[in-house]
This record gives sequence, C-alpha cells and structure tokens, in this order.
Amino acid sequence: MKSDAVLAKEVVAQVLAKVRAANWDQYDASRRTGPVYEKTGVAAHRNALDQCLYVELRTETSTRVYPDHRTAFAHWARLTLSKGCGNCGEMAAAAFTLALQKGCPIVEYMTFTNVDHAFCVLGRPATAALAQPTSWGSDCWICDPWAAGIHNDVTLGAFPATRFAQVTTRTMGNVDRSVQVEAREVAGSAQRHAG
Repeated sequence: MKSDAVLAKEVVAQVLAKVRAANWDQYDASRRTGPVYEKTGVAAHRNALDQCLYVELRTETSTRVYPDHRTAFAHWARLTLSKGCGNCGEMAAAAFTLALQKGCPIVEYMTFTNVDHAFCVLGRPATAALAQPTSWGSDCWICDPWAAGIHNDVTLGAFPATRFAQVTTRTMGNVDRSVQVEAREVAGSAQRHAG
C-alpha cells in the first residue's frame, strides 16, 4: 500500500491536472480577468470560471439532497473534475474522494472555523489534538489542491501536517488556524463529525 505522502502528492496532482479554473484570480493579479461575480453578484460580471462554478456546478450541487457526505463529495468530485472548475471546497471534496479510491485508510474533510477554506487530511489519528497539527503524526499529510494551484506548486498543496502552520501562513496569511472536521472516513466506515 502507498504511503499517505505518496497518496497526497498523487491526489493533488490529479486534481490540478483536471481543474484549470478556480477563484485564484481574486488573489493573483496576473490571473485576474475582471470583476469577480462571487464578490459582486452582478450577472454581467461573470467570467468563464464564474459561469462554470457558480452557475453550472454549484447550481447542480445546491439543489440536491445527499444521503451522506461521501455521496455528496463523490458527486462534487465528478462535476469538478469533468467541468474543470472549482474552488477550495470542491477541490477538497475531489481530494477526499480520490484518496478513498486510492485506498487511504483515514481521510478527513476539514474547514477552518474562522476563514472560508476547506482541505483534506490523510492519516490523522482520531486521538490527535485537533488544535495541534504538529501532533497529528509524521505520517499525516494535508491535501490542499487549491493552495497548490494558487502557488503553482504541488509541495504547497501536499505536505506533512508538521508544516501546517508554515504552509497555511504562506497561503492564507496570519489567520486563526482553528479547524473542524466536517467528515471522516476510517477504513471504509463513515463517521460524521460536527465541529
């Protein structure tokens, strides 16, 4: 079986190979294409990403009721990878789904509690203190395809949990790094967490 490090790198590379459009343009002036629909809500401000993400992908996912997170993430992953667009939540769902498909025994979908950002974690023991990523173990890896895309660097999207503070500071700035587990899969059995 592949290590979580190998799986994390494969998953991030696979997501980035398919997703060519995200809200990176809001953060990187060289990619900016004009006013961003997400901020303005004005239909005339939609660029190709906005049309793909907010009109096509999110309209389809927001109108569905899913029986569980695994089904929801699998659907989001299919849409994200086939349409080639998505932001952090969709990319984290794709990473979650791909990691499970590749046989990762422990996969989590996490979000920051005070910042709008989602990512995937591979191999974190349930007993590891959620507030201390350095305690998650040397085999625990973060999958954040969105971060890899904004920096055009896979090492900033697939990295050991021991580098969590360093990498998130580079990507998100000096923000509150409190996280919560939205979903956890352990060896094929679903576990739901509420914060």
